[in-house]
Amino acid sequence: MRLAVFSDIHGNYEMLDKTLSLISEEGVDEVICLGDILGKGPESLRCMRRIISENITTVQGNWEMYYNRGYEKFKYDINQD
Repeated sequence: MRLAVFSDIHGNYEMLDKTLSLISEEGVDEVICLGDILGKGPESLRCMRRIISENITTVQGNWEMYYNRGYEKFKYDINQD
């Protein structure tokens, strides 16, 4: 079984697209994202939608945890995309 694992996309859709293209070329059996899809980059929502649409197994990273729990020092609005 061939497994691909990646993390820390942080809203960088261009990097996510390149990563998933390289993974596709390798013919892996399963893809896992270790979280931190959100934040920093300008396209977090687009990244999240892509990962969901491709049915990629995902572990919640600290950025997703902060967003979900409403951590007071976390100043990111996913709806800004």
